[in-house]
Amino acid sequence: MNFRIRTLITTTLTLALCNMIHGETVIDNNLIQRMDEVGPKGTVSTLVYLVDQVDVKSLSDSIARSNMRFVDRHQLVVETLQATASSTQGSILASLKSQRGATGITPFWISNVIRVDARPDVIHELANRSDVLHIYLNYEIELVEPVRMGPVEQTDNRGGAEQGIIAIRATEAWQMGFTGDGVLVATLDTGVDGNHEALASRWAGLRPEYAGHPEWAFLDPYTYNHNFPFDSGSHGTHTMGTVCGGSPGLGIGVAPDAHWITSAGIDRSSIAETVADAIETFQWFLDPDGNPATAWDVPRVCSNSWGLTSGHGYPNCDQTFWTYLDALEAAGCVVLFSAGNEGSSGLRRPGDRATDDYRTCAVAAIDPYNASFPIASFSSRGPTNCTPSGASAIKPDISAPGVSTYSSVPGGYSSYDGTSMASPHINGAVALILQANPNLSVEEVKEILYVTAVDLGSAGEDNDYGHGIIDCVEAVNLAIELSDPCEAPLGFCPQDIDGDYSVNVIDLLSVIDTYGVCGDGSFKPAGDVDGDCCVTVADILSVVDAWGNDCTPVGACCLPEGGCSEAETEADCLQAGGEYNGDDSTCDFSNCPDNGACCFDDGSCTYGMPDQCIAQGGAFQGNGTACDTTNCPIAGAGDECTGPLIANIGANSFETNTATPSSPEPDEAQCAGTYLDWDGSPDIWFIYVAGESGSTHFTTCDSSSYDTSMVLYEGTCDNQVACNGDASNDTGCQSYHSEIDYTVQAGSTYYIRIGGWIGSTGSGTLTIN
Repeated sequence: MNFRIRTLITTTLTLALCNMIHGETVIDNNLIQRMDEVGPKGTVSTLVYLVDQVDVKSLSDSIARSNMRFVDRHQLVVETLQATASSTQGSILASLKSQRGATGITPFWISNVIRVDARPDVIHELANRSDVLHIYLNYEIELVEPVRMGPVEQTDNRGGAEQGIIAIRATEAWQMGFTGDGVLVATLDTGVDGNHEALASRWAGLRPEYAGHPEWAFLDPYTYNHNFPFDSGSHGTHTMGTVCGGSPGLGIGVAPDAHWITSAGIDRSSIAETVADAIETFQWFLDPDGNPATAWDVPRVCSNSWGLTSGHGYPNCDQTFWTYLDALEAAGCVVLFSAGNEGSSGLRRPGDRATDDYRTCAVAAIDPYNASFPIASFSSRGPTNCTPSGASAIKPDISAPGVSTYSSVPGGYSSYDGTSMASPHINGAVALILQANPNLSVEEVKEILYVTAVDLGSAGEDNDYGHGIIDCVEAVNLAIELSDPCEAPLGFCPQDIDGDYSVNVIDLLSVIDTYGVCGDGSFKPAGDVDGDCCVTVADILSVVDAWGNDCTPVGACCLPEGGCSEAETEADCLQAGGEYNGDDSTCDFSNCPDNGACCFDDGSCTYGMPDQCIAQGGAFQGNGTACDTTNCPIAGAGDECTGPLIANIGANSFETNTATPSSPEPDEAQCAGTYLDWDGSPDIWFIYVAGESGSTHFTTCDSSSYDTSMVLYEGTCDNQVACNGDASNDTGCQSYHSEIDYTVQAGSTYYIRIGGWIGSTGSGTLTIN
């Protein structure tokens, strides 16, 4: 350990001991109630906080003043926390081990706290100790469940990056060369399907440095099955896909070159997840390999799609419960929380914390399919009173896409809605920022996110959007601006110092002119071509070795006939009629348009480029789609019940722009209060023959749905059995949609009639599952 770190540890320990929080030990009121419920012979799970706690704020301030590297920062934080726990927990642990009424004892060091599962008499004895500050109930925690989960699909017909990725300008950041490469990311969720095509190659546990130690890259805090990542549900695979999913899977991730680790600590069916489990995970994130001197194994960002509401009994604005979050951030890992899906009812905890401008970062959800990026109706809104004075503060902090987010799930892909889908977008954006400037502190990363966000809603920061929607390009540019010039990438041809695209005598003279000069963090000498920030003989030899090289920059070129070509000069690309993607860009991240299926009103299909399709009045179906696998709808088809379209399980496209009204109109009284309001609406008909008996879901909800109305008939076109003018909690659609749940009988025929509210027309998708 170097002298500076050793000195800082000594100083920080002194701060910790001098800043003890003294006062009457308190047993949490909810814990008292639980002890009364279980009785004197029952067992209660508790969290016992000791009086001696590291002053993490002072520790972080010391680190900032010392301008420490990430690896040194990590070592200082871990060793300080471990030393405090080691020096103060011995007495209480020895006492607990002699207690017959204590059935479970787990000490932690990320915060000076011990999980104690014990009888009430043991808990009361602990409360009388002078070294115990507070005893809490070990509260259960829960996932921020998506408000909508679409069906699982296995599709290869979606072209390019997802809309949410485009909305935050991540694809443009890729073209600049920032894809999350070299950054380790993390989530605390239901786990991740380690075999999923879009994520498998990005699991850090496959890297050489993890050989023989998969437990450094995957934590199962319940059964301790750490050998290979799994997902106990689907949520964790979905959120991680948004962070870094990609080729050979679909373009679903913000940072497709980042590597990931995860903890399967939330929503484990019959297993009750508690705050202690979250503490265990955050302690693991802080030092996965158990060696404070290494930091390559420590994630730089962690997103959390879990939280608690007042109904859980979780202490309101209690800073003791925030200590483990602060410790992880002090070590250099950005912690993010989904704001919650409770709308105007307020944010979940701990995302409602606002003790300063940076803690804790709560993420709201917007709809990326609408050009104005409206806030999602379900997205939790502020203000919050979790401030030092108890006064109101603005929350959430930042916004990201969270409506119809298409991402990986075990077995394929699916669209989910929720703020759980928004925080992974921020996770990936942080990876892009840290690739651009790895030495940024947590506070600097958050400040970059906030000041470069695109303001939405009311002018300035507000309780719907926070600072606005993230802008990856502006965030990366600011990160670069704040970086040490000596740590900038060398570029395509560093020996071309004067930028004339040729290595010649002028470049050699530039090296000679600055010979012996070294940068100090504020500048890089012009003659440094090998990246060590000092001009030496090695730089002279490098220029000589590259003498006469053609340094004209090359990049990816989107070809006019579709597809992409790499290593093209800008001049050659433009001469060929292509679109140049920028110097050093690659086809992997070019998002170039490609040929695909083009549907016309008569149901015919051609194969070509998107602009050609649109110019001919067709509807482009996406890059790489094929006519032989595309069912192009016929304009006006299904206009009457006598000639219905055939509906199958899954998605069935339709349009009513060319339809005419049918008669008679449906019986609106059967679904009064759902805004059926047919009113002469142009409509189309589907026929569906049930393959098996059981409850079946009919819905018109998709990302482009218009304001639909829907009626279900059984057997004949006049035997109306159900109708719906709009669905409650209509998330995931740009306008109101319709959905009907009906128990069908195998072999029976059903007619689905789709119109619009007060004559509305448009196109959409009927989904049956």
